[in-house]
Amino acid sequence: MPRISSPVKPKAAKRLSMEDKAPKSPTRSGSSGRKVATPSKKAPSTPTRKKTPKTPVVTPTTPRYRKKPAAEEDFSSDSDSENVSDASNNPQRLSKKFLNNIPDPEDIEKSVKELKDTAIPLNATKKAYSIVHKFTGSLGGNGAGGPIYGELTIKSMQKVVEMMRQYMEFDSSSRFIDVGAGLGKPNMHVAMDPKVEFSYGIEVNPERWYLSLSNLKPLLKASLDDEEMGKNVILEKGDIFDAKAFDPFTHVYMFDIGFPGKLFSHLSEMFNKSTVSKYLISYYGPKKIIGKYGFDVELMFKLPVSMHGSGEGHTGYYYRRVAKKEGKKTSKAKKALNLVESDDTLPLDVPCDDLFKEAWRKVIAGPEATLKWTTETLSEFEDSQRPSRERVQRIPYNM
Repeated sequence: MPRISSPVKPKAAKRLSMEDKAPKSPTRSGSSGRKVATPSKKAPSTPTRKKTPKTPVVTPTTPRYRKKPAAEEDFSSDSDSENVSDASNNPQRLSKKFLNNIPDPEDIEKSVKELKDTAIPLNATKKAYSIVHKFTGSLGGNGAGGPIYGELTIKSMQKVVEMMRQYMEFDSSSRFIDVGAGLGKPNMHVAMDPKVEFSYGIEVNPERWYLSLSNLKPLLKASLDDEEMGKNVILEKGDIFDAKAFDPFTHVYMFDIGFPGKLFSHLSEMFNKSTVSKYLISYYGPKKIIGKYGFDVELMFKLPVSMHGSGEGHTGYYYRRVAKKEGKKTSKAKKALNLVESDDTLPLDVPCDDLFKEAWRKVIAGPEATLKWTTETLSEFEDSQRPSRERVQRIPYNM
């Protein structure tokens, strides 16, 4: 049987004593011949530096503007279900001077809830609407063979008046213009409540303007016998492109859905040039009114409204002019004021664009003068629309 050899054990490591572990110091020979150990001179130990992790080198870049999803984006929608308090303007967009005067969103929300109880049309307003319905019906545009225009219900328009009265200094001393007046309902409404000083509507469509005069004539007749009804209203056919500014109007109202861009640019230029026009009511949000077309305004609040006939809802946006730095008046501005001061029939302290002067003179003259002009204008328009006939001499038939 083969002999199995045992595995070789590894040699055990020699244990070192404390003396062996200690470093040997060099020796020197003394005078007696004995060797004396001299202390070893060790170099002082330097502390080891901790290795710091390398940081990546980042090249500085210009921070890209990041558009915040603020209320600016929400303003462009016309949803009727939006909460009015959510549309308060971004404080970063407001001028410091007017920041504290912007209505608080909670106050706006409270006012809107109270409109159910406060927005009650006056008897004079109801009477005016009944006259309009009698002559042209309750719808806005089908009477002219076109689409339904922006005709608010009487309750919605009363809400507009109440909010303007509460937050936009809207009272009997105000002067109100409706750009694209249609049948003239907003103008007649504010003439009844709060009985503004001057209610002016301008319409470029001749058929719709004719219908508005058909409403205005019986309204002015009724106002002569009813002291509760307002009288300072007139509706003209004209092109707003012929005006250079919105003076003398303090409040500019326009149901501007569908307005072309060229018209918006002109309206913006008009408003910015005006000296007394302080408030603007539009149906577009700041993204378009301020950002795109450059109106010098800031948003105060918004309010949902309902329309006649279709029942569709829209949102009205209520703006106020942004304060500008006061500077020296230019020669053009002085010249414009001098032209107004030389006119004895108009107020001396209020500038007025040439396009609106004749209408303001008629309103100042009284409802009789406005009624006379309305009646004569209606007759002229009706005569111009009648087809002309040529009389042909009849030749007797020869038998």
